[in-house]
Amino acid sequence: SDGSAIAWVRSQDGTALRTVRMSSPGAPALPRLCGAVGGASGALGSDSVDRIGSFEVRSGAVSRVLMDQGYVEYPGGNPATGSLFRYVRDHKGSVRAVTDAAGSVQQVIHYYPSGVSWSSPSLNPGLQPLAHCGREMERTHSVNDLDYDARLHYAALMCWDAPDPLAPDYPHFSPYAFCLGDPVNNLDVDGDSVAVLFVSGLIGHTALLIQDEGGKWAYYSKNGTKTYKSTKGLAGGKSYDDVGRRKFDSPEAFLHSFYNQEGDSDSKEEDKISGYLFEEAFIFPTQQEQDQKMRNAFLSRAKKGYNIAQNNCAQCVIFALNSAGFEIRLKDIYASNRPIYSPLMLKYYLYIYYGSYGKRIKR
Repeated sequence: SDGSAIAWVRSQDGTALRTVRMSSPGAPALPRLCGAVGGASGALGSDSVDRIGSFEVRSGAVSRVLMDQGYVEYPGGNPATGSLFRYVRDHKGSVRAVTDAAGSVQQVIHYYPSGVSWSSPSLNPGLQPLAHCGREMERTHSVNDLDYDARLHYAALMCWDAPDPLAPDYPHFSPYAFCLGDPVNNLDVDGDSVAVLFVSGLIGHTALLIQDEGGKWAYYSKNGTKTYKSTKGLAGGKSYDDVGRRKFDSPEAFLHSFYNQEGDSDSKEEDKISGYLFEEAFIFPTQQEQDQKMRNAFLSRAKKGYNIAQNNCAQCVIFALNSAGFEIRLKDIYASNRPIYSPLMLKYYLYIYYGSYGKRIKR
């Protein structure tokens, strides 16, 4: 009623492009039961921050340059007074400490699994906003919400301010629950995922759908180019590899698309169809860094050319998954140390070792 508000301008994927904080003189604090970090309350006047790429702009001047490893601060927007700070992160990506260029510790934050930070022994919690899971903590009026782009996380209550868009996949959990109610064993990241596609059959085929920064699912497939050429399109996928040119709204959209069919050789050559009829996919969550590693790894492996024994579709997919830290080791399900790298064995491996981590969908 006093005009106090926090407002955002966001891109289509939820990234904050502008944050505006307004409060009238004497505005009260608005705690959400999670004031452990603390922060400013009372009169703040009006403050706005624009984000242009990695730059934060206040009052028309660059106030901070953001990097994965830290940031450079420009007090008063003066480029001659820049100070470098580095993040110290844990396995979740949470910022646990910040040091200056000389290595002196300037900030320390400890967290409960839910994302609530300890009030002690923290040091200078208001130095910079990144906190649990590398997410920005909104401290205005002691609100202390974590900004996950499209949604805000109320850490003390372990809930979101809006339903999970994947809630239909988990009908036995609340759509507002953070980490399915178990933040000790589960982790909510950017909502990114990878989907491993499968064609049934003794030989079959496997490929990847990797989410990009805009939320689209790009198609990657190592095709049997030599087999395709020698059989004039009767076997094998295409005479070239698919390396992310085709994008889809979701794995379900891909499975039911016109693109997902065998078809004729002309349609394959014109990239109107995939050349395969994928029947199912195995989906599990990733982070953006993992997505980028998988893209780079798949591209580097695809350049080596197709070989049914040494560089087939399954080996390219496994190489990409391993690069992101998923440790696909087919020899774990073989008596021999020389596993057969086939789509069928990869599918069995994922269901055995990652069955509780991901989900399976069928066409």
